[in-house]
Amino acid sequence: MIDVTTVYLILAIASVLLWLPILCRFYVSWSSRRNPISLAICAMILMLIWVAIAGTWVVSQTIDARTVMFVSTALSTAFAAYAHVAFYWAKKRFPDRRDS
Repeated sequence: MIDVTTVYLILAIASVLLWLPILCRFYVSWSSRRNPISLAICAMILMLIWVAIAGTWVVSQTIDARTVMFVSTALSTAFAAYAHVAFYWAKKRFPDRRDS
């Protein structure tokens, strides 16, 4: 019988592998158009990848859960703040055609 830790590790690996190509696409989009929203989406995807990887450390007890929670919350706060700035920049640089 497969234990919960093994199932989590399999799901975490699958999650990371599924998010990586999406991350690459948004990064390429950001590189070509310099749309800050694409970069903000990259940051959010990195956060999801971090959660999967950090979760494996917690489940396998290789790192203290409080450390992971602290880092996760700090990253989430920084990425959310950047997302607000990115939407502001994008509105200035890329006017919404629906507004006209």
